[in-house]
Amino acid sequence: MAELDTLGAQPNVQRAKAWRRYRAIIATAIHTGMRASEVRGLPWAAVDFDSGKIHVRQRADENGDVAEVTKSEAGYRSIPIPAQLIQLLKQWKLEAGGHALVFATKSGEPMSLPNIYNRAWKPLQISLGLTSPLLDKNGDIQRDDEGKPLVEPLYNFHLLRHFHASMLIADNANPKEVQSEMGHSDIKITYDLYGHLFVDEEADKRRQQRSERLANLLG
Repeated sequence: MAELDTLGAQPNVQRAKAWRRYRAIIATAIHTGMRASEVRGLPWAAVDFDSGKIHVRQRADENGDVAEVTKSEAGYRSIPIPAQLIQLLKQWKLEAGGHALVFATKSGEPMSLPNIYNRAWKPLQISLGLTSPLLDKNGDIQRDDEGKPLVEPLYNFHLLRHFHASMLIADNANPKEVQSEMGHSDIKITYDLYGHLFVDEEADKRRQQRSERLANLLG
């Protein structure tokens, strides 16, 4: 987040404000694991500063139309957010423009995902060196007119959702907790996506003990 803080404090007033909005968008995605459509369609009315929660109730589709969350009933959920994000969103609200949506365009419409990607997520990764060479059809590195290698970002915006899930698991959240916070309709989805990240120490201990018993049977 340090790079985003720097971009949000640059001398160019207009660009600094734009980056403060992008910083709030990326921080919200990181700390909640919300889908991009849910972040884009998030209204201020769903940000509960007093209880420290974001209530996910609606989303913005690729055409910018806002509607209730429709993936499943599990999509309707409340996500606890840290004090750091609460403060960041409070700061952003002071300059957001008074629109119903947290991350709105100047006209109050939802921001498009391509704009968020091309104007913020892509240049941020390039700035941080999170890139891979852009190759031509022959597998050779493409270069610009000055001979510099062309690069492309390593990650799409959806990665932030996976990052949040992995952080939950690293903090010992159980599968049902992860399912609930991520809004998965079925626990199978949670296991299919993140089953390899769960560590069951008791199960590992039982397997170890079982292997010792089998070894003893074999003499």
